[in-house]
Amino acid sequence: MLKHSPLYRLLLIATGVLLTFWNLAWLMPAFWSDRPGLWGALAHGSYVCLRLVCHQRPDRTFHIDGRPLGVCQRCSGLYTGLWVGWLAGWAAPWARRRMKALGYGTLVAWSLMVFEWFLGLATAWNHAETRFLTGLIAGGSLAYALLSGFYHALETDAGTGVGAASPARASPGPDARDR
Repeated sequence: MLKHSPLYRLLLIATGVLLTFWNLAWLMPAFWSDRPGLWGALAHGSYVCLRLVCHQRPDRTFHIDGRPLGVCQRCSGLYTGLWVGWLAGWAAPWARRRMKALGYGTLVAWSLMVFEWFLGLATAWNHAETRFLTGLIAGGSLAYALLSGFYHALETDAGTGVGAASPARASPGPDARDR
């Protein structure tokens, strides 16, 4: 089992809580929009606030029992992917020696999402599955790459062994300098 620095554990908890609340916020309108009182007001408020980050076009939004989610299909995939990528980064951070490959993979994932967006803009391409899937892959790869990068940066600073200088590479002791 990996031993994490306290700062990394705090980062894991804070981002996990934020991502969970964010995902609940965009799911709320579909489940509670017709409820009276506080729950209905929260659902309506979250739908209105989510207009700042998503176009919420009804034809490009998933519906549950005829009620729309708070964000479109691509954003649904993106936010779900962020949460899944966070889980993956928490469970198994990427190996330090392959961080460059992870960065390139994240760039490819975001390029695919942009390409799919452009394809829908330039042609009659209109598939909910590809919008959700490209968002899921892009969000997941971004969260995983960021969390893995933070893991290696914070573990190196904490001196827990991950990325830190090994004892064999440490600076020579006083005996070596005297020779």
